[in-house]
Amino acid sequence: MAVYISACLLLPLLTDFGLMEFIGTLARPIFQRAFKLPGRAAIDALASFVGATAIGLLITIGQYNRGFYTERDASVIATNFSVVSIPFSLVVATVAGIGHLFIVWYAVVIAACLLAALITPRLPPLSRKPDVYAIESADTAMEEQTAGQSLLSEAWRRAQQRALQAPGPRAFIESGIKNLLFFVFSVIPAAMAVATIAAILTFHTPVFAWLGYPFIMVLEFAGVPDAAVASVGLFAGFMDQYMPAVIASRIDSEVSSFVLAGLAVCQLIFMSEVGVIILRSSLPISLFQLAVIFLQRTIIVTPVLIAGAHLFACADTTRDSASLAIENARVWTGDSAKPWAEAVAVQGDRILAVGGSAEIADLIGEDTQVIDGEGGMVVPGFIDAHVHFLDGGRTLAEVQLRDAASREEFTRRVAEFVSTSEPGEWITGGTWDHQNWGGELPHRDWLDAISPDNPVWLMRLDGHMGVANSLALKLAGIDADTPDMPGGEIVRDANGSPTGVIKDNPMRLVVDAIPAPSQSQLDGYLEAAMHYVASNGITTVHDMFDGTSNSWANLETYRRAESNDALITRIYAMTPLAEWQRLRDYVTQHGRGSDWVKFGGLKGFMDGSLGSNTAAMLEPFTDTPDDRGFLLDSLDDIKAWVSGADSAGLHVNVHAIGDKAIRDLLDIYFDVANENGPRDRRFRMEHAQHIHPDDVPRFAIQGVIASMQPYHAIDDGRWAENVIGPVRAKTTYAFKTLIDDGAHVAFGSDWYVAPASPLEGIYAAVTRRTLDGKRPEGWIPAEKISVEQALYAYTVEAAYASYDEDR
Repeated sequence: MAVYISACLLLPLLTDFGLMEFIGTLARPIFQRAFKLPGRAAIDALASFVGATAIGLLITIGQYNRGFYTERDASVIATNFSVVSIPFSLVVATVAGIGHLFIVWYAVVIAACLLAALITPRLPPLSRKPDVYAIESADTAMEEQTAGQSLLSEAWRRAQQRALQAPGPRAFIESGIKNLLFFVFSVIPAAMAVATIAAILTFHTPVFAWLGYPFIMVLEFAGVPDAAVASVGLFAGFMDQYMPAVIASRIDSEVSSFVLAGLAVCQLIFMSEVGVIILRSSLPISLFQLAVIFLQRTIIVTPVLIAGAHLFACADTTRDSASLAIENARVWTGDSAKPWAEAVAVQGDRILAVGGSAEIADLIGEDTQVIDGEGGMVVPGFIDAHVHFLDGGRTLAEVQLRDAASREEFTRRVAEFVSTSEPGEWITGGTWDHQNWGGELPHRDWLDAISPDNPVWLMRLDGHMGVANSLALKLAGIDADTPDMPGGEIVRDANGSPTGVIKDNPMRLVVDAIPAPSQSQLDGYLEAAMHYVASNGITTVHDMFDGTSNSWANLETYRRAESNDALITRIYAMTPLAEWQRLRDYVTQHGRGSDWVKFGGLKGFMDGSLGSNTAAMLEPFTDTPDDRGFLLDSLDDIKAWVSGADSAGLHVNVHAIGDKAIRDLLDIYFDVANENGPRDRRFRMEHAQHIHPDDVPRFAIQGVIASMQPYHAIDDGRWAENVIGPVRAKTTYAFKTLIDDGAHVAFGSDWYVAPASPLEGIYAAVTRRTLDGKRPEGWIPAEKISVEQALYAYTVEAAYASYDEDR
């Protein structure tokens, strides 16, 4: 602001004391021949370049009003030479994350702007502007060559003449104050209003997404990653030049950021400053004409910026050799055009090249660690698209009941764990499965006898049901008089007393009674979790809110670990869907994270699980004909949360297991997408297990990502047909049908519910052989997929599910 105030007050120094004449005369040959403009236009451009766009515009307006520019001159200069200043360009590059490329980026920007300045004056509406002056007594002498004088001598003579004609101090002060008043009372309020509207339209409405939609295919063809998001930036700059840079900051691709940052500088016609000043001045340019010139400049500069991006973005000339090379291997690339290679080269945390041994040999230096793959298989680091990360880390130190095969084994393991604990200490963990011992649910009596002095809360492996002992129920305030709550059940005996088993929403009563873990405990859970998943080849996880844990505390744990350089796993952290407004504000304040900790995604729930008989089904369960499961929240609430989050540009991920829950969620996604307009939203459905046949094609049609966990198929396959029958089971875990339809299918584990082992998940997806060994041909063998398809789901598709496909 101080720059603008000073410029307004001191503007007469640039225009009334010979500088215009001196620079203008020197620049005359270039500007006349290249642009057919007066040489004094160089001052307008220079003032904008060094100071601010508004300064150059104020000079142009003043020169036009005083008869130094024709209508054509003023219009061309205002729309092509009121260039963005160097300081602002530095800010744009930094915000867009390409500050390290500033020199080459700015060179490309200058080239693009020069090209636009050469072309747009030759196109309507600028080409139709008349060469007439605003006043009759126009002074055109400076644009004529003086015979017998060098250009420098002529420039100096004209500057001296102008200085001698300069107005007195009073006129100087009056002119400066007039400029300042125009800027403060006419420009600033309008500019602030337009900038606010620009932010609202860009990030809270689909307007610019609609405008950019036809250009998505063009950008994709030109090799611009995140084309759907980048297309929004093509037009958002018309309202405010900063918008493309902000959009670029939310994209990981350097190519896309390079292009968007360039547009922020090259488009020039932005209503929050240039447009406001021009439309409030005497310059003969209408709003419609500004829009046309904006489109022309965008069309001209965008190919130049894309070419520059492909040439310079992601290039690092300091890399001479790889730090690691793997040769003589079978490298699966995930690229359908070239799925297999022999070798791979790595520099630090980036893959330099994948290809034949000869290609990689050029990157091997004296300090390169070379590994002989001995013909073995090499794959990218796995992405687990669905984990409960800190809960998983915690369970590594808790009582383990996953493979407990009887009531006796269940109680024996709990008793052993209690014997090593202090009285009063909570006993948690579990991941038990009552199907292992015939289907009988555990009871608080099982636990009271072995743990009278320790409260016990043990979760079923699906996370949608748990069992508590009497002391835990007491501490949670649960007794025979505790009312049931929507979206769950407190299981009771014939007398109405709680059995200890609690399903879904009421579980919060017990969980809230458990002391929150300390910061050091959370750090310990994280460290244990990272080392566990790393041992299974997982480099990135999508951490899902599970309905009970404190996802905000988890997020801060991840960010704290990142600040201490303690992370070895990349994390995409989800927070509760119902708290989308809190995440919107958090993202506004902190952005969307970093390469290590990323946020901006939300996790919601439609229903429970099949194993707990809480999945919402269209028809009753086969084993309990009076029960169809239930939704955890009302459809109106879920739709309101999804719509609000989507309109805020957040990433929505919702758990749905039963066929009713799946259909209802697809309906909500369809309605919200239509109401909010097109954008690259990538709605995800977590689990998508028991799909009605009519709904399977909708995933591909609607672009909904099916985030699935193949290990569940060989686990649930032991007993699922007893619950839903053989007919409904045919489209359960429909991996092949979904992939063949063209749907995006991302794989994860659901750890702690299942092992975080991609190799076991791939085995499950390829063979579908149930864990009990009773289905050697595979459970629903028609839905088997290939190893390559499973690898794709654990890498490329899982990356797509978090907007990371170009990283």
